[in-house]
Amino acid sequence: VPRLRVMVSDVDGGRDVVKSKTRGRAIPYEIRQSIEAKLRRLVFDNPLPNPKHQFSRARLYYYIKMTYCSLARPINKELGSLRWSDVEIRPSKEVDGAFIGIFTIEDGKNGKRTAITTYSGTNFLMEWRAISLDYGFGQDEDYMFPNHDGGMCPTWHIGTQLRKLLEKWGQRKLPSGENITIYSWRASSITQKIKDKWDLGQISKAADTGIMSIQNSYYDEIMASNADRFANQFQGEARVSDRNKEKIAELLE
Repeated sequence: VPRLRVMVSDVDGGRDVVKSKTRGRAIPYEIRQSIEAKLRRLVFDNPLPNPKHQFSRARLYYYIKMTYCSLARPINKELGSLRWSDVEIRPSKEVDGAFIGIFTIEDGKNGKRTAITTYSGTNFLMEWRAISLDYGFGQDEDYMFPNHDGGMCPTWHIGTQLRKLLEKWGQRKLPSGENITIYSWRASSITQKIKDKWDLGQISKAADTGIMSIQNSYYDEIMASNADRFANQFQGEARVSDRNKEKIAELLE
């Protein structure tokens, strides 16, 4: 395996002009898991005879996983432009046996930035490199998500592939009626971090997005994650009388 440095467009599919800017909406967990399971089965359980088509399927699956696990934007300037030489793998200082993937994005949306994968994301990253090597890619100088000829794969192409599969599976729309795009996985990752009580400053740094932008775009999620703050009408410690506790418990039965 070639050496890794080791210390150890809103993609909606298609090339239509996007007239209004949206951040994408988080995908409910059950729906996201369903889509990812179907994509993974296409890669490992139902291979296509045409190697180019099969490589394209695998590329879509791992592109989505890297969007979720690293918060690198699914655009040509970020995830699409990464080469394997831009990746560093480090052992975790806190979790024995775990590794961390670090992406150096030279010319991101807001300039040079770093994106860091989750522990599980690093596993997916190395899976993808092993698959890439089987198809003749995966060298240090290669794009992480190349086109069939080794060049940069346009993100609209990956988005179109996702759109067609979602339409085939009847999962193109969120329950709210909005389209699911690759950006939806980035929104889902940010939303999960809010639920996990990440500090907004940490999320801002990890996502390369301003704190105010996160507060404005994800305010409903922030409220839901901190519901007690809005439920408590008192200063100091909130208390519920025994009578009210009994009454609500009875009504909830």
